[in-house]
Amino acid sequence: MILLAALLAVTSIGSFAYAADDTDGHVIVNKSKKYHILFVGNSFNWDTAHYVHNVARAAGYKVDVGICYRGGSSVITHYRYCSGEKPYLLKYKEHNRDGITKWKKLTFGQVLDRHRWDAVVFQMTTGVWYSGKTEPGIDRYVVKMADIVRTHCAERGNPVPVFGANMTWSYDDGFSKRACFEKSWNSQSAAMYEDLMAVRKEEISNMDGISFFIPTATAVQNARTTYIKPGVTRDGQHMSLGHGRFLAAVCAAGSLGIDIDDVHSINYDMAAGRVSSVHDWMLKRMAKAALAKPFAVTDFSKYNVRPAIGKVRLHAKRSLVRKAGRRYTNYKLAWNAVPHATGYSIYYKKKGASRFRFLKTIDGNAGRKAKLKRRSAGSHYYFRVYAVGDSLTERSSVTVYR
Repeated sequence: MILLAALLAVTSIGSFAYAADDTDGHVIVNKSKKYHILFVGNSFNWDTAHYVHNVARAAGYKVDVGICYRGGSSVITHYRYCSGEKPYLLKYKEHNRDGITKWKKLTFGQVLDRHRWDAVVFQMTTGVWYSGKTEPGIDRYVVKMADIVRTHCAERGNPVPVFGANMTWSYDDGFSKRACFEKSWNSQSAAMYEDLMAVRKEEISNMDGISFFIPTATAVQNARTTYIKPGVTRDGQHMSLGHGRFLAAVCAAGSLGIDIDDVHSINYDMAAGRVSSVHDWMLKRMAKAALAKPFAVTDFSKYNVRPAIGKVRLHAKRSLVRKAGRRYTNYKLAWNAVPHATGYSIYYKKKGASRFRFLKTIDGNAGRKAKLKRRSAGSHYYFRVYAVGDSLTERSSVTVYR
Protein backbone atom coordinates (compact mmCIF):
# COMPACT_ATOMS: atom_id res chain seq x y z
CA MET A 1 0.00 0.00 0.00
CA ILE A 2 1.15 3.52 -0.78
CA LEU A 3 0.59 6.40 1.55
CA LEU A 4 0.60 9.93 0.20
CA ALA A 5 3.32 12.21 1.57
CA ALA A 6 0.75 14.54 3.09
CA LEU A 7 -0.29 11.77 5.48
CA LEU A 8 3.16 10.87 6.79
CA ALA A 9 2.60 13.06 9.84
CA VAL A 10 0.52 11.72 12.71
CA THR A 11 -3.05 12.04 11.52
CA SER A 12 -6.41 10.59 12.45
CA ILE A 13 -9.27 10.41 9.97
CA GLY A 14 -12.48 8.63 10.90
CA SER A 15 -11.70 5.31 12.59
CA PHE A 16 -8.38 4.81 10.81
CA ALA A 17 -5.16 6.31 12.16
CA TYR A 18 -1.83 6.88 10.46
CA ALA A 19 1.39 6.93 12.45
CA ALA A 20 4.59 8.81 11.63
CA ASP A 21 6.71 5.75 12.43
CA ASP A 22 4.59 3.52 10.18
CA THR A 23 7.22 3.35 7.45
CA ASP A 24 5.23 0.87 5.37
CA GLY A 25 2.39 3.38 5.19
CA HIS A 26 -0.21 0.86 6.32
CA VAL A 27 -3.53 1.94 7.67
CA ILE A 28 -3.69 0.96 11.33
CA VAL A 29 -6.78 -0.97 12.41
CA ASN A 30 -7.40 -2.73 15.68
CA LYS A 31 -9.53 -5.67 16.73
CA SER A 32 -11.56 -3.79 19.31
CA LYS A 33 -13.52 -1.73 16.76
CA LYS A 34 -15.98 -2.59 14.03
CA TYR A 35 -15.33 -1.05 10.62
CA HIS A 36 -17.62 -0.33 7.67
CA ILE A 37 -15.89 -0.27 4.29
CA LEU A 38 -17.60 0.60 1.00
CA PHE A 39 -16.25 -0.50 -2.39
CA VAL A 40 -17.46 1.47 -5.44
CA GLY A 41 -16.86 0.10 -8.94
CA ASN A 42 -17.67 -2.59 -11.47
CA SER A 43 -17.14 -6.35 -11.31
CA PHE A 44 -13.39 -5.95 -10.69
CA ASN A 45 -14.04 -4.11 -7.43
CA TRP A 46 -16.71 -6.67 -6.61
CA ASP A 47 -14.16 -9.46 -7.07
CA THR A 48 -11.74 -7.62 -4.77
CA ALA A 49 -14.32 -6.91 -2.08
CA HIS A 50 -16.10 -10.26 -2.13
CA TYR A 51 -14.03 -12.03 0.56
CA VAL A 52 -12.66 -9.03 2.48
CA HIS A 53 -15.28 -9.55 5.18
CA ASN A 54 -14.39 -13.23 5.55
CA VAL A 55 -10.64 -12.69 5.37
CA ALA A 56 -10.81 -9.96 8.02
CA ARG A 57 -12.89 -12.18 10.28
CA ALA A 58 -10.41 -15.05 9.87
CA ALA A 59 -7.71 -12.68 11.15
CA GLY A 60 -9.85 -11.57 14.10
CA TYR A 61 -11.12 -8.21 12.80
CA LYS A 62 -14.69 -6.95 12.57
CA VAL A 63 -15.15 -5.55 9.09
CA ASP A 64 -18.48 -5.10 7.30
CA VAL A 65 -18.27 -4.63 3.55
CA GLY A 66 -20.65 -2.81 1.22
CA ILE A 67 -20.36 -3.11 -2.55
CA CYS A 68 -21.73 -0.29 -4.70
CA TYR A 69 -21.74 -1.93 -8.09
CA ARG A 70 -22.52 -1.26 -11.73
CA GLY A 71 -21.24 -3.90 -14.13
CA GLY A 72 -19.07 -3.02 -17.12
CA SER A 73 -18.89 0.66 -16.24
CA SER A 74 -15.86 2.93 -16.53
CA VAL A 75 -14.57 5.31 -13.86
CA ILE A 76 -16.27 8.19 -15.69
CA THR A 77 -19.61 6.34 -15.69
CA HIS A 78 -19.32 5.67 -11.98
CA TYR A 79 -18.66 9.35 -11.39
CA ARG A 80 -21.84 10.19 -13.28
CA TYR A 81 -23.83 7.78 -11.14
CA CYS A 82 -22.26 9.11 -7.94
CA SER A 83 -23.10 12.69 -8.87
CA GLY A 84 -26.65 11.97 -10.10
CA GLU A 85 -29.78 10.25 -8.92
CA LYS A 86 -29.56 7.07 -10.98
CA PRO A 87 -29.87 3.90 -8.89
CA TYR A 88 -26.85 1.87 -7.92
CA LEU A 89 -26.94 -1.73 -6.77
CA LEU A 90 -25.70 -2.21 -3.23
CA LYS A 91 -24.61 -5.54 -1.82
CA TYR A 92 -23.90 -5.56 1.88
CA LYS A 93 -22.48 -8.32 4.07
CA GLU A 94 -23.02 -8.35 7.83
CA HIS A 95 -20.15 -9.47 10.04
CA ASN A 96 -22.29 -11.52 12.38
CA ARG A 97 -23.87 -13.77 9.78
CA ASP A 98 -22.74 -16.09 7.04
CA GLY A 99 -23.61 -15.31 3.46
CA ILE A 100 -24.42 -12.13 1.60
CA THR A 101 -27.45 -9.87 1.73
CA LYS A 102 -29.52 -9.43 -1.42
CA TRP A 103 -28.94 -6.71 -3.98
CA LYS A 104 -30.89 -3.52 -3.42
CA LYS A 105 -31.44 -0.66 -5.86
CA LEU A 106 -30.28 2.52 -4.17
CA THR A 107 -28.96 5.91 -5.21
CA PHE A 108 -25.40 6.70 -4.20
CA GLY A 109 -26.71 9.11 -1.58
CA GLN A 110 -28.85 6.36 -0.07
CA VAL A 111 -25.82 4.09 -0.01
CA LEU A 112 -23.83 6.70 1.90
CA ASP A 113 -26.68 7.11 4.39
CA ARG A 114 -26.81 3.41 5.27
CA HIS A 115 -23.78 3.58 7.55
CA ARG A 116 -21.12 5.91 8.78
CA TRP A 117 -18.49 4.50 6.48
CA ASP A 118 -14.95 4.32 7.82
CA ALA A 119 -13.41 3.91 4.37
CA VAL A 120 -14.59 4.18 0.77
CA VAL A 121 -12.55 2.38 -1.91
CA PHE A 122 -13.00 3.47 -5.53
CA GLN A 123 -11.90 1.40 -8.49
CA MET A 124 -9.20 2.77 -10.76
CA THR A 125 -9.53 2.28 -14.50
CA THR A 126 -8.45 -1.00 -16.11
CA GLY A 127 -8.25 0.57 -19.54
CA VAL A 128 -10.36 2.71 -21.84
CA TRP A 129 -12.05 -0.08 -23.76
CA TYR A 130 -13.30 1.86 -26.73
CA SER A 131 -10.22 3.94 -27.48
CA GLY A 132 -7.99 0.95 -26.81
CA LYS A 133 -5.52 2.71 -24.53
CA THR A 134 -5.04 3.92 -21.01
CA GLU A 135 -5.26 7.68 -20.86
CA PRO A 136 -3.75 9.85 -18.10
CA GLY A 137 -6.38 11.90 -16.31
CA ILE A 138 -9.16 9.31 -16.24
CA ASP A 139 -8.45 8.19 -12.69
CA ARG A 140 -8.75 11.75 -11.38
CA TYR A 141 -12.48 11.11 -11.44
CA VAL A 142 -11.77 9.06 -8.31
CA VAL A 143 -10.86 12.33 -6.57
CA LYS A 144 -14.10 13.89 -7.82
CA MET A 145 -16.11 10.99 -6.38
CA ALA A 146 -14.31 11.42 -3.05
CA ASP A 147 -15.31 15.09 -3.08
CA ILE A 148 -18.96 14.05 -3.54
CA VAL A 149 -18.70 11.85 -0.45
CA ARG A 150 -17.08 14.66 1.56
CA THR A 151 -19.85 17.07 0.63
CA HIS A 152 -22.54 14.51 1.47
CA CYS A 153 -21.00 13.80 4.88
CA ALA A 154 -20.60 17.51 5.65
CA GLU A 155 -24.27 18.19 4.87
CA ARG A 156 -25.31 15.52 7.35
CA GLY A 157 -22.70 16.26 9.98
CA ASN A 158 -21.11 12.82 9.61
CA PRO A 159 -17.38 12.05 9.87
CA VAL A 160 -15.55 11.97 6.54
CA PRO A 161 -14.24 8.47 5.72
CA VAL A 162 -10.76 7.58 4.56
CA PHE A 163 -10.52 7.18 0.78
CA GLY A 164 -8.69 4.43 -1.05
CA ALA A 165 -8.27 3.33 -4.66
CA ASN A 166 -8.07 -0.19 -6.04
CA MET A 167 -5.43 -0.60 -8.74
CA THR A 168 -7.13 -3.33 -10.77
CA TRP A 169 -5.40 -5.88 -12.97
CA SER A 170 -4.71 -6.56 -16.64
CA TYR A 171 -6.37 -9.28 -18.71
CA ASP A 172 -4.97 -12.78 -19.26
CA ASP A 173 -2.71 -13.45 -22.25
CA GLY A 174 -4.79 -14.05 -25.37
CA PHE A 175 -8.05 -12.71 -23.88
CA SER A 176 -10.27 -12.03 -26.90
CA LYS A 177 -13.41 -10.30 -25.59
CA ARG A 178 -11.91 -6.78 -25.59
CA ALA A 179 -10.73 -5.54 -28.99
CA CYS A 180 -8.55 -2.90 -27.31
CA PHE A 181 -6.47 -5.62 -25.64
CA GLU A 182 -5.22 -6.92 -28.98
CA LYS A 183 -5.08 -3.46 -30.55
CA SER A 184 -2.94 -1.75 -27.92
CA TRP A 185 -1.18 -4.56 -26.07
CA ASN A 186 -1.06 -7.40 -28.63
CA SER A 187 -3.15 -9.48 -26.20
CA GLN A 188 -0.20 -9.58 -23.78
CA SER A 189 -0.97 -9.29 -20.07
CA ALA A 190 2.49 -8.02 -19.14
CA ALA A 191 2.36 -5.23 -21.74
CA MET A 192 -1.03 -4.03 -20.48
CA TYR A 193 0.19 -4.21 -16.88
CA GLU A 194 3.29 -2.12 -17.60
CA ASP A 195 1.16 0.51 -19.37
CA LEU A 196 -1.30 0.63 -16.47
CA MET A 197 1.48 1.03 -13.91
CA ALA A 198 3.20 3.80 -15.88
CA VAL A 199 -0.03 5.79 -16.08
CA ARG A 200 -0.97 5.12 -12.45
CA LYS A 201 2.36 6.43 -11.17
CA GLU A 202 1.49 9.72 -12.85
CA GLU A 203 -2.13 9.62 -11.70
CA ILE A 204 -1.36 8.94 -8.06
CA SER A 205 0.86 12.00 -7.75
CA ASN A 206 -2.19 14.13 -8.60
CA MET A 207 -4.81 12.28 -6.54
CA ASP A 208 -4.96 14.51 -3.48
CA GLY A 209 -7.08 13.17 -0.64
CA ILE A 210 -6.75 9.49 -1.60
CA SER A 211 -5.01 7.95 1.40
CA PHE A 212 -4.22 4.40 0.33
CA PHE A 213 -3.99 2.27 -2.79
CA ILE A 214 -4.59 -1.48 -3.11
CA PRO A 215 -2.04 -3.03 -5.53
CA THR A 216 -4.20 -5.90 -6.78
CA ALA A 217 -2.80 -5.53 -10.32
CA THR A 218 0.70 -6.33 -9.10
CA ALA A 219 -0.48 -9.15 -6.81
CA VAL A 220 -2.26 -10.78 -9.78
CA GLN A 221 0.78 -10.29 -12.01
CA ASN A 222 2.94 -11.91 -9.32
CA ALA A 223 0.63 -14.95 -9.37
CA ARG A 224 0.95 -15.15 -13.15
CA THR A 225 4.64 -16.00 -12.78
CA THR A 226 3.71 -19.35 -11.16
CA TYR A 227 2.00 -22.58 -12.13
CA ILE A 228 -1.32 -21.32 -10.69
CA LYS A 229 -1.54 -18.66 -13.44
CA PRO A 230 -4.54 -20.34 -15.16
CA GLY A 231 -6.40 -20.44 -11.84
CA VAL A 232 -6.17 -16.73 -11.07
CA THR A 233 -9.06 -15.72 -13.35
CA ARG A 234 -12.23 -17.57 -14.29
CA ASP A 235 -12.75 -16.11 -17.76
CA GLY A 236 -9.62 -14.17 -18.68
CA GLN A 237 -10.60 -11.00 -16.84
CA HIS A 238 -12.53 -11.69 -13.61
CA MET A 239 -10.96 -13.26 -10.56
CA SER A 240 -11.56 -16.97 -10.03
CA LEU A 241 -13.92 -17.77 -7.17
CA GLY A 242 -11.15 -19.36 -5.11
CA HIS A 243 -7.56 -18.36 -5.77
CA GLY A 244 -8.26 -15.05 -7.52
CA ARG A 245 -10.76 -13.61 -5.07
CA PHE A 246 -8.73 -14.83 -2.11
CA LEU A 247 -5.59 -13.12 -3.49
CA ALA A 248 -7.44 -9.84 -4.13
CA ALA A 249 -9.13 -9.89 -0.70
CA VAL A 250 -5.88 -10.60 1.13
CA CYS A 251 -4.21 -7.76 -0.77
CA ALA A 252 -7.03 -5.40 0.25
CA ALA A 253 -6.87 -6.60 3.85
CA GLY A 254 -3.13 -5.97 3.94
CA SER A 255 -3.70 -2.46 2.64
CA LEU A 256 -6.05 -1.88 5.58
CA GLY A 257 -3.34 -2.92 8.05
CA ILE A 258 -4.51 -6.47 8.71
CA ASP A 259 -1.66 -8.91 9.26
CA ILE A 260 -1.83 -11.22 6.26
CA ASP A 261 -0.12 -14.03 8.14
CA ASP A 262 -3.09 -14.18 10.52
CA VAL A 263 -5.38 -15.16 7.63
CA HIS A 264 -5.96 -18.84 6.90
CA SER A 265 -8.08 -19.74 3.88
CA ILE A 266 -9.67 -22.74 5.56
CA ASN A 267 -11.07 -20.37 8.20
CA TYR A 268 -13.27 -18.29 5.92
CA ASP A 269 -16.55 -19.73 4.81
CA MET A 270 -17.08 -18.79 1.19
CA ALA A 271 -13.83 -20.19 -0.23
CA ALA A 272 -13.18 -23.01 2.22
CA GLY A 273 -12.15 -26.03 0.23
CA ARG A 274 -11.20 -23.96 -2.81
CA VAL A 275 -7.80 -22.82 -1.50
CA SER A 276 -5.41 -25.39 -0.07
CA SER A 277 -2.91 -24.59 2.66
CA VAL A 278 -0.05 -24.51 0.14
CA HIS A 279 -1.88 -22.09 -2.15
CA ASP A 280 -2.98 -20.05 0.86
CA TRP A 281 0.69 -19.65 1.76
CA MET A 282 1.76 -18.85 -1.82
CA LEU A 283 -0.98 -16.30 -2.48
CA LYS A 284 -0.31 -14.48 0.77
CA ARG A 285 3.36 -14.18 -0.17
CA MET A 286 2.39 -12.73 -3.56
CA ALA A 287 0.09 -10.19 -1.90
CA LYS A 288 2.80 -9.20 0.59
CA ALA A 289 5.27 -8.73 -2.26
CA ALA A 290 2.78 -6.47 -4.05
CA LEU A 291 2.26 -4.38 -0.92
CA ALA A 292 6.03 -4.00 -0.58
CA LYS A 293 6.60 -3.22 -4.29
CA PRO A 294 3.26 -2.01 -5.73
CA PHE A 295 4.58 -1.02 -9.18
CA ALA A 296 6.92 -3.92 -9.88
CA VAL A 297 6.37 -7.63 -10.47
CA THR A 298 8.10 -10.04 -8.09
CA ASP A 299 9.25 -13.18 -9.86
CA PHE A 300 7.85 -16.33 -8.23
CA SER A 301 8.75 -18.56 -11.19
CA LYS A 302 10.57 -20.99 -8.88
CA TYR A 303 7.04 -22.12 -8.04
CA ASN A 304 6.31 -23.14 -11.61
CA VAL A 305 6.03 -26.82 -10.69
CA ARG A 306 2.95 -28.04 -8.88
CA PRO A 307 4.00 -29.20 -5.39
CA ALA A 308 4.05 -32.86 -4.51
CA ILE A 309 1.42 -34.01 -2.03
CA GLY A 310 2.09 -36.77 0.49
CA LYS A 311 0.97 -37.80 3.96
CA VAL A 312 1.80 -36.84 7.49
CA ARG A 313 1.73 -39.75 9.89
CA LEU A 314 -0.42 -38.23 12.60
CA HIS A 315 -0.85 -39.89 15.98
CA ALA A 316 -3.01 -38.88 18.92
CA LYS A 317 -3.50 -39.88 22.54
CA ARG A 318 -6.43 -38.86 24.69
CA SER A 319 -7.04 -38.70 28.42
CA LEU A 320 -10.20 -37.97 30.38
CA VAL A 321 -10.01 -35.29 33.08
CA ARG A 322 -12.46 -33.77 35.52
CA LYS A 323 -12.56 -30.15 36.57
CA ALA A 324 -15.26 -28.40 38.60
CA GLY A 325 -17.43 -31.51 38.29
CA ARG A 326 -17.26 -31.57 34.48
CA ARG A 327 -15.61 -34.16 32.22
CA TYR A 328 -13.18 -33.13 29.52
CA THR A 329 -10.89 -34.86 27.06
CA ASN A 330 -7.29 -33.78 26.50
CA TYR A 331 -5.45 -34.73 23.29
CA LYS A 332 -1.79 -35.03 22.50
CA LEU A 333 -0.90 -34.93 18.80
CA ALA A 334 2.40 -36.00 17.28
CA TRP A 335 3.57 -36.41 13.71
CA ASN A 336 6.63 -37.23 11.63
CA ALA A 337 9.14 -34.69 10.35
CA VAL A 338 8.59 -33.44 6.80
CA PRO A 339 11.76 -32.53 4.88
CA HIS A 340 12.21 -28.78 4.33
CA ALA A 341 9.09 -27.89 6.31
CA THR A 342 9.36 -24.55 8.09
CA GLY A 343 6.20 -24.99 10.15
CA TYR A 344 3.14 -27.11 10.86
CA SER A 345 -0.42 -25.78 10.94
CA ILE A 346 -3.05 -27.60 12.98
CA TYR A 347 -6.78 -27.54 12.24
CA TYR A 348 -9.68 -29.28 13.96
CA LYS A 349 -13.43 -29.66 13.83
CA LYS A 350 -16.16 -31.47 15.70
CA LYS A 351 -18.28 -34.05 13.94
CA GLY A 352 -21.09 -32.30 12.08
CA ALA A 353 -19.23 -28.98 11.73
CA SER A 354 -19.10 -27.59 8.20
CA ARG A 355 -15.45 -26.55 8.24
CA PHE A 356 -12.14 -27.03 9.98
CA ARG A 357 -10.97 -24.33 12.36
CA PHE A 358 -7.40 -23.15 12.55
CA LEU A 359 -5.87 -23.89 15.96
CA LYS A 360 -2.25 -22.75 15.73
CA THR A 361 0.98 -22.96 13.76
CA ILE A 362 4.07 -24.55 15.28
CA ASP A 363 7.52 -23.51 14.11
CA GLY A 364 9.35 -26.32 12.37
CA ASN A 365 12.24 -26.05 14.81
CA ALA A 366 9.99 -26.16 17.88
CA GLY A 367 9.06 -29.83 17.62
CA ARG A 368 6.26 -31.87 16.13
CA LYS A 369 3.85 -32.16 19.05
CA ALA A 370 0.76 -30.30 20.20
CA LYS A 371 -1.63 -30.45 23.15
CA LEU A 372 -5.35 -29.71 22.93
CA LYS A 373 -6.85 -29.32 26.39
CA ARG A 374 -10.38 -29.47 27.70
CA ARG A 375 -12.23 -30.63 24.59
CA SER A 376 -15.82 -31.75 25.11
CA ALA A 377 -15.92 -35.32 26.39
CA GLY A 378 -17.87 -37.82 24.29
CA SER A 379 -17.51 -35.88 21.03
CA HIS A 380 -15.90 -36.88 17.76
CA TYR A 381 -13.01 -34.64 16.74
CA TYR A 382 -11.24 -34.46 13.39
CA PHE A 383 -7.64 -33.24 13.33
CA ARG A 384 -5.66 -32.10 10.31
CA VAL A 385 -2.00 -31.12 10.12
CA TYR A 386 -0.30 -29.34 7.21
CA ALA A 387 3.43 -29.02 6.73
CA VAL A 388 4.41 -26.01 4.66
CA GLY A 389 7.83 -24.71 3.68
CA ASP A 390 9.77 -23.01 0.91
CA SER A 391 9.83 -26.28 -1.01
CA LEU A 392 6.03 -26.13 -1.07
CA THR A 393 5.73 -29.76 -0.01
CA GLU A 394 2.31 -30.21 1.53
CA ARG A 395 1.35 -33.04 3.81
CA SER A 396 -2.05 -33.53 5.38
CA SER A 397 -3.77 -36.13 7.50
CA VAL A 398 -7.18 -36.47 9.10
CA THR A 399 -7.69 -38.50 12.27
CA VAL A 400 -10.92 -39.08 14.17
CA TYR A 401 -11.15 -39.53 17.92
CA ARG A 402 -13.99 -39.73 20.40
